[in-house]
Amino acid sequence: MNAATPKNINKCQLKSKQLAGANTTITTNIYTSSDVPKMISSSGSNTTTSTILVPSAGIGILSDINLVGLDISHSFVDDLTIKLRSPQGTEINLVSGLCSFHDDIQLDFDDSGGAAFSIPCPPTDNQAYAPTELLSHFNNENPVGVWTLIMEDRADLDGGTLNGWALEITTESVYNVPCAVPNCNVTHNTIGSCIDYTLNAGDTLCINADYNCTVTINNGALVYVAAGVDFSPDIGGEIRGTVINCGTTNLGGISLNIGTIFENNGVWNFNGNVNSNGAAQFLNKEGGIMNFNSNFSLNNNSILVNFDEMNVVGNLNITNGTKLTNNHVLLLAGSFTTELNGTTINNGQVISRGGDININTSSTVINNCTFSAANNIILNENLQNNGLLYTVSGDGNIYLNNSSILTNNGDVVCNNLELNGVVEGNGDFWITENTTLNNSGNIGNDGKGLNIFDSSTPPFGQFFDTQNGTVFPSVTNLGPTAQNPIPTETSLTNTCSNSLIIAIVEICNNGIDDDFDGAIDCQDDECCCSQAPVLIKHN
Repeated sequence: MNAATPKNINKCQLKSKQLAGANTTITTNIYTSSDVPKMISSSGSNTTTSTILVPSAGIGILSDINLVGLDISHSFVDDLTIKLRSPQGTEINLVSGLCSFHDDIQLDFDDSGGAAFSIPCPPTDNQAYAPTELLSHFNNENPVGVWTLIMEDRADLDGGTLNGWALEITTESVYNVPCAVPNCNVTHNTIGSCIDYTLNAGDTLCINADYNCTVTINNGALVYVAAGVDFSPDIGGEIRGTVINCGTTNLGGISLNIGTIFENNGVWNFNGNVNSNGAAQFLNKEGGIMNFNSNFSLNNNSILVNFDEMNVVGNLNITNGTKLTNNHVLLLAGSFTTELNGTTINNGQVISRGGDININTSSTVINNCTFSAANNIILNENLQNNGLLYTVSGDGNIYLNNSSILTNNGDVVCNNLELNGVVEGNGDFWITENTTLNNSGNIGNDGKGLNIFDSSTPPFGQFFDTQNGTVFPSVTNLGPTAQNPIPTETSLTNTCSNSLIIAIVEICNNGIDDDFDGAIDCQDDECCCSQAPVLIKHN
């Protein structure tokens, strides 16, 4: 592990560090795949994958990544398209259609390497070259989880072997970031006085004493709540600006418009319904506790990033193009549901204490730590599990419906598993009751070594009964051992929650790389970034 200067820090990161005045630790690690060698079939068009698991200990937010030591033996490399996918689901094309009539690849990929068009033929000089799509597309992501190298062989007759590959990942960790006081042009310093404020673009109201009167927050306005202060206002109309809370903020029923930003460093209580009429941001930073004391629906392309503790008394719905990124603890009294182009990336613990986890059609869910349901986990859409899926109660079941795909590279613990969909991956299933494989169900036939620990019906368990005594070659039934016990709900608590992470949250309304730097970031038109790092530090 070496200290190094990252090569591709974007300007948004630099700006945020300057504003925060924080200490920064830069770390570079190399992670080598143990998922090799992998055969690339010479029969027809096919896809081969290999993985690297990046653990959480000592990891920050990714600022630079290189693919090193790519070693492929292949008899016609022009057939190959090679891609890299991050744990967050971002996928780039490294190279495609390289060097007709040549064999083998021994290369590194680095954005600052030689131009892609200068790769020699045969491509075996072990030098670094820029990929077809920039690796900087991964910048600002949490690198923890499973990285996947994808090799698509587009033609028949020629094949080969992936012999090895590794990732060189540079991360940044930021700590000791204060709750910075902005420049105030309006202040409230008097306890007990009731003054109503209407804030317009450029106005910054600093609440330095307890306040419970009326505030109207229009576009471009900012409200700052000082530490030790109680802010319990009546809100005039929709909130259209920014609120930074370092004390205690209490809001009743509110409506949010496009561009609303809530940044919490203290305690924030939502005591009524929250209606996102437009794209809003919720940032719960280190040391922050955010409580939703009713049902909460995140909608209309909004973003919620949680780096500490978030509690929902009722149900939580992620819907209508919104994105939730959870990096520590999200505790629900009700159910968790994602649907209608909602995206959830879980790097911490999502725990439902009184309901189901529902993954509905047209949603994206990637679990890198713990997803736990009091009752059932119901899949009507695909789910990628790199951590732990866990059901608690005696009726805790997992249902794969509507031809959904569960890609399990971690652990799944449940009582009953009912499949109308597909299970793949190289992870473990711990089943205490029965497994039902229905007509459209399919399990473990992708050759990746899925393990089924089914203890229900000795000597083989219901899964093997359902298969009439035969199973796919990649499925085993080893049973728990002292070295490999059944996971508990807290098995990954320390693994996933002890890291120190910085992230920059940004919204780019037009989704266009206007300055042609290979990334959609804060330097492009119609993009905005938070004005300070969002971070996590937990023991």
